[in-house]
Amino acid sequence: MVSRKILKSHPVSVLKKEISKTNIKGYSKMKKPELIDLMMKPEHADRFAHIEIAPSRAEKKAQKEKNAKSQKEGDDFLKREEARMQKEEAAKKKEMQSLLAKPPPKKKGKKKPPLTSLTVTKADGSKKEVKTGRVKRRAEEKKAKKSSAEDDSKNMLKMMLKEQQAELAKLKKSKASKDVIKQKTELIGTIKLGIKSGFID
Repeated sequence: MVSRKILKSHPVSVLKKEISKTNIKGYSKMKKPELIDLMMKPEHADRFAHIEIAPSRAEKKAQKEKNAKSQKEGDDFLKREEARMQKEEAAKKKEMQSLLAKPPPKKKGKKKPPLTSLTVTKADGSKKEVKTGRVKRRAEEKKAKKSSAEDDSKNMLKMMLKEQQAELAKLKKSKASKDVIKQKTELIGTIKLGIKSGFID
């Protein structure tokens, strides 16, 4: 229920604005006490039952300080997140550069026909044929280990590229700072440079 105390807490402009929403006429030149009397008339009071008491200056000041504090906390959080993301980007870039520092695998030429045996000349001049199965097996084991290590590096770089591209899209969508987006773009560019140089397919 509206009361004089509630109406007195509001400036004249607010009271006139509320009256203008009704079909009441002849209030434009009235002063505040007259406006309150008009609004408190039994036939009009129900129309202004929704009006609540306005906050005091102390309450407004407290609310303003609270809003400023919330804004500061939000800004501090964004700064911490940006610093954390930059730190992570630097670590990922360093890891990626370490992987790219390894030379790309050399292109293989035409394969020579495999040797199945070797002829060894002994000290007495006699010759002996030696099977190369063990030598071949050791060479294949060594090749398999090397190929496995290269595959691990390839897979890691492919995953990093996809992750960085996805993160860049999220940053652009969330309107992150230009520095963060620039750093992310440079990282992706370095990975793509490794792809172009033939390190990964």
